[in-house]
This record gives sequence, C-alpha cells and structure tokens, in this order.
Amino acid sequence: MWYLRKSSLRIQARGFLLTFCLGLLVAWAAHTLTALSEAPKHDYHSSICQIDHNATEKTLEIAIGLFANDLRDAVIAATGDTINLDTGAAPDPYADPAISYYLAQHFSLRINGKAVEWQWVGKEIAPDQVWCYVVVPQVRRVKQLEVTNTVLFELFDDQINWVHLKAAGKKGSLALQKGNASGNL
Repeated sequence: MWYLRKSSLRIQARGFLLTFCLGLLVAWAAHTLTALSEAPKHDYHSSICQIDHNATEKTLEIAIGLFANDLRDAVIAATGDTINLDTGAAPDPYADPAISYYLAQHFSLRINGKAVEWQWVGKEIAPDQVWCYVVVPQVRRVKQLEVTNTVLFELFDDQINWVHLKAAGKKGSLALQKGNASGNL
C-alpha cells in the first residue's frame, strides 16, 4: 500500500507543478498583452494648438493635438469616466462630450478683449494622438487674441502647450506652461 501512496503523491506533485507553471504562463501573457496594448509613455509633455482665422467664413478654426494616453488620463481624472481613444476601436459615444467638457475647463479665448465661447466640432484619433477641433463663429477680425491653455497642467509639471496663430496674413506663437498659462497674440 505504501507504494500506492507514493505514486499518488507523485501524481499530485506533477499536477501541482503543471498548474503552477500554467499559472505563471497565463500571468506572464496577461502582463505582456497589457503592456503592449497601452500607449507608449513619453518623457516630453506637450500639446499643439493651431488657430486659423477664416476671414471668408468669419470663424476662428482651432485644432488641438494631444497625446492620446495623456488626454485619456486627464479626462478620467476630471470626470471619473473612462473613454476609449484607441485607433481601430469602435467609436466611443462618451468620448466627444467628455473631451469637450475637459477642454472647456482648460482652454479659453478672448478676441479683441472680449471673452468668447468656442463650439465643439469633433476629433480625429491617430496612433498615439488625438486631434480635437473647435470653432468660434462670427469673428470678423482678430486684432488681439488672448489664449489661456492649462490643458494637462494638472498631470505634468513640465507640460508645455504650444499655440500658433494665423490671422490677417500674420503669424504668431506662444509656449504656455505652469506659471505662464495665458498669452497674447
């Protein structure tokens, strides 16, 4: 009988070893897939904002480019809602309102000394980045533009928000950062 117990223990040990190895393999695969699915981290934290005055349409057309993972993290922190900004994924119906809400808290304009409201147009998702589009209607001329852009300042101390303006044949640029979140063009 002792030989049966010894044989049974060997079978149990083999079963435990097999289960343990399979568990390690599954854990490694899950970790690897998670790491591969996340957007790559980056050391340089910046956004780009291009503002163009369309004199024919009398609008200010604005494009804001952000790293997708940074924007997603900022929206989650601001709203508590998770949004999907992955390329190739089905469109997330909650992404546009959540991003628009976040930008409304962090991006504002004064044209010719008067505060203006921008309107959300939409977004484009590219690998690792998102382009957000907004418009300010009924802008005949831009003599002076004050931009306040605190996008992602709550996440990164080294965040720089570049702002470029084209209006009335002139160009100008600003580099906005913590402590200097507003500027005039």
